[in-house]
Amino acid sequence: MRKPEVTLKDIPEVREEIRRIREEPAMYYGTEYEYRYVISPEESGGLIILRWYNVKKAKNEGDHTEECITYIDAVREEWITYVTAERKWSRATIANTGSVFVRWEDALVIHPERLQACQAFTGTGDHPLELVNTWQKEVNGKKLENRQQKKDNETNSLMEQVKPLTEAFLRWHEETAMKDSRYLIYQRSKRKTFCAYCTHCRGYMDIPAPECRHGKKGKCPSCGSRVTMKAAGRAKKIVDTAWTEYVQAVRDGLMIRFVKMIKIYEGQTEPRRIVTEPLRVVIEKGKKPAWYEKRDSNTKYKSSAEYQKNQGELCVYGANFPRDDLFRGVYRRGLEAELKKAFPYNTFMKWMLRNGGKLEQYSVYDYFAAYSILPLIESLEKTGKAILVDEIVKNTGIEGIRKLRWIDRTAATVSGMLGITRKQYRLLNNPTVEEIRACRVLNQHGIEADGISIYRIVKYTRHHSIEEDLQKILGYMPLRKFLRYTEGKEKYDFRNYYFDYLRMGERLGYDFGNDFVLFPKDIKEAHDEAVNILAEEKREKELAAAAEKDEGIRKMEKKIRQKFTYEDNEYIIRPAKTNQEIVKEGQVQHICVGNGEYREKMEEGKSYILFLRRRDDPDTPFYTVEITPDHEIIQRHGRYNQEKEEKESVDRFLEKFVEVKGNGREYHAE
Repeated sequence: MRKPEVTLKDIPEVREEIRRIREEPAMYYGTEYEYRYVISPEESGGLIILRWYNVKKAKNEGDHTEECITYIDAVREEWITYVTAERKWSRATIANTGSVFVRWEDALVIHPERLQACQAFTGTGDHPLELVNTWQKEVNGKKLENRQQKKDNETNSLMEQVKPLTEAFLRWHEETAMKDSRYLIYQRSKRKTFCAYCTHCRGYMDIPAPECRHGKKGKCPSCGSRVTMKAAGRAKKIVDTAWTEYVQAVRDGLMIRFVKMIKIYEGQTEPRRIVTEPLRVVIEKGKKPAWYEKRDSNTKYKSSAEYQKNQGELCVYGANFPRDDLFRGVYRRGLEAELKKAFPYNTFMKWMLRNGGKLEQYSVYDYFAAYSILPLIESLEKTGKAILVDEIVKNTGIEGIRKLRWIDRTAATVSGMLGITRKQYRLLNNPTVEEIRACRVLNQHGIEADGISIYRIVKYTRHHSIEEDLQKILGYMPLRKFLRYTEGKEKYDFRNYYFDYLRMGERLGYDFGNDFVLFPKDIKEAHDEAVNILAEEKREKELAAAAEKDEGIRKMEKKIRQKFTYEDNEYIIRPAKTNQEIVKEGQVQHICVGNGEYREKMEEGKSYILFLRRRDDPDTPFYTVEITPDHEIIQRHGRYNQEKEEKESVDRFLEKFVEVKGNGREYHAE
């Protein structure tokens, strides 16, 4: 429905009704009740218009503005609502429009006969709006049903193209995918030989009793196939499962059919075979892959199709999804011919041979999911850009496709698809994705570079942020200067230190207009110096912030000083005097004592922070101790929370300290 022209109205009848509601609240089931909305229906130009007036918001006589206006075309079965405050349009039913009402009884409809005059709203109901809502639900129901039917028709049209599974395929599935599902099931007896049954050749034979052992691997004496021995009494039921892929061409692309075979053995009889296709994938030209599975429809309007379409790729992890350990291969007979029917110029076999030659579970899917979306990768393959092809195929899944957002899928040429010039495309022999991304940045700056320069740019930048790094470089220096600077430098230093150095230098206000600053002789040394300056600034800020909260610790230290101070010939221990001192201790020792949690504990008297020092060096942090008011030591830690050989003497000192100051309390080191 097109958006009609909105006109606001101040209707005298509405103002009168709002005034009356405020003065004389209605009675609803014996309780005073005040309407939230007054609705004024009208008809104009073949449309039924519902104007919603909020009773509480109409504060004075001249403030009667519609909160919502609903336009209904009963003939076309369409409607649309304008929300005046937000100036937005909504196609929701009146029961779900903004904050219109909670119950039908909240809305007073004046002149309800104007609604009832519309044939679409005739029927039974306690409230005029209930009839409108019922009609809207019925209209939506028909639309949803038609939409579901359209989906079903599309699905059924695809599935009608499915060929029956051939006997050759089923035989291959059983002989190769389920080759381990062969057993020699023997029946124990008092005789010297046991009667055995081979599930492969389906023959009975006598096997010497000593040779029969449950779970033993061997060969069938009759057919020679490799089998696993099973005692009939111990293996009353054996269930084996294997999945394979059967690939066929369909009208506009390719279908990958995931076939599941289950073999059930019960005693010395031929096994039952159950063959199903719980999952199918359709890959059509120019479209994302569509996954279909056999499952019940979970929508209100049930699907009549045997297969249900999934919204995402690889999203089925239930019984319909083939586990990696149960997957046994792709049926290769006729595979190349089917692929050529679907995509006549594909280079799948070339790609597969380059990547090991083995058909994995998602080999066909991965390649053709990329090929259907980006058919120009065929040109990449034929012009020797194999690295790009492999990278694109690898990143075609849901997560990986985000890495390829820079590719223009609508481009008519390969160079246009990659966002580079034709000259660059000819220049680059077998480029990586990083080299292409570097070329794109150079093009933004109008810079031409040869293949060697592009290779060196990639070598000396970080692959995950090559665009960001190159933009930063070109913002500070010409490309030739950067390339000259990299000569003789380690690529590790650039990737791990140089770009961090530039970032930190910006924060510190370095003068990068000075070549001596921009091109440090020792990159790591310059990087570490910037780290130290920033760390020192951070420490100073932390100490300044801590100093503002010193008062509570000062008071507590005076109170506990005598009770928690102790010394002997080797060590001394005392409480922290200020919050700043606690934070500094955490910084120097690289422990967590500097966070606000310990300050708060000490101020509240829950636990105290004590500093343990060597007697001959009382100002240098050594060990930090947390202790309760009852002299129970919670933790004690040295630098980096690492206690070395000195911990034995420290624990002896703490034991004596607790015994003396804690009235004989025992100390147990942890």
